[in-house]
Amino acid sequence: MRMSVLGKSAHKIDQATERALPGIPFKSIRRMRNLIAHDYWAVDFKVVWAVTQQEIAPLIPALESHFKNRPAEQSTG
Repeated sequence: MRMSVLGKSAHKIDQATERALPGIPFKSIRRMRNLIAHDYWAVDFKVVWAVTQQEIAPLIPALESHFKNRPAEQSTG
């Protein structure tokens, strides 16, 4: 489920953020989510396990750094 949530969140990332983080495979993250959500019978759980063990941890510092250094958005409401 967490992989699905991660992929759903990747759908909300705007193009400017994607361009600012070229090392993060947003397209692949979204694709994994769609596979899990819609083609779950085709999911290779060895691949899912490998992703959870090797690919998620490096995303965390990259995202934290990007959002920490990004100016706060102004509220329009």
